[in-house]
Amino acid sequence: MLRNQCSIPSLPPRISQNCKDSAFCTRLRGNTSSAFAIDGASVTIKGPAVHARVLNKEDANGTFALTLTAYGGIVRLHITELSATPARYEVPDVLLPSVPSMAQDWEVVKKTPMKLKLKLGTADVELRFAPVQLAIAVGGKPVLTWNDAGSFIFEHRREKQEGDPEGWWAESFKTHHDSKPRGPEAISFDVTMHQYSHVYGLPERATSHSLNPTRGESNSNTHLHRLTAHFSTLT
Repeated sequence: MLRNQCSIPSLPPRISQNCKDSAFCTRLRGNTSSAFAIDGASVTIKGPAVHARVLNKEDANGTFALTLTAYGGIVRLHITELSATPARYEVPDVLLPSVPSMAQDWEVVKKTPMKLKLKLGTADVELRFAPVQLAIAVGGKPVLTWNDAGSFIFEHRREKQEGDPEGWWAESFKTHHDSKPRGPEAISFDVTMHQYSHVYGLPERATSHSLNPTRGESNSNTHLHRLTAHFSTLT
């Protein structure tokens, strides 16, 4: 039996960027907002898709398009900025080629001025309007709540103004300078996975696939899990 060993160099902690070194992270991490709400009059349901307009009640320039799509056992929430020029970047090929063909019509249970209740197989899906929130239950038991803690913040495009906060239009780390000609474009949100104790994914830096916490007094992991695909398992 032969065994080939190799070492993989890692990025020293003194060089890697922490949350405190990034303007967008210090701006959004730990912050909450109740300003983002669905305009109830804009909600339409057609087949497998729910469309709605999300407004920023604190800034009339922040207007977003929300689409909630049913694909068999998959629920996809998509939010993007309206009228952004050029359009906001979106990661391509996030859905497997077979997923669109799995589209399934929503069963509408009830619509009120404050929420929309839907059904998809054994799943109950509730889209709450103010603040915007999505809750999913299966067999009567909560499974997932998006924006449960109110962390959803979507920074919209804007014109540069005198006195704008530091880090909106440029920031630097070590020898790297990041110019931001389009201004602040950060997005934050929280997801509560009920009945789950571990979240698995592909971390940006070497660590366990059972992702370490990035918050809490005992936490020493100050890095964000960027570009991570998360999967959770039942306890």
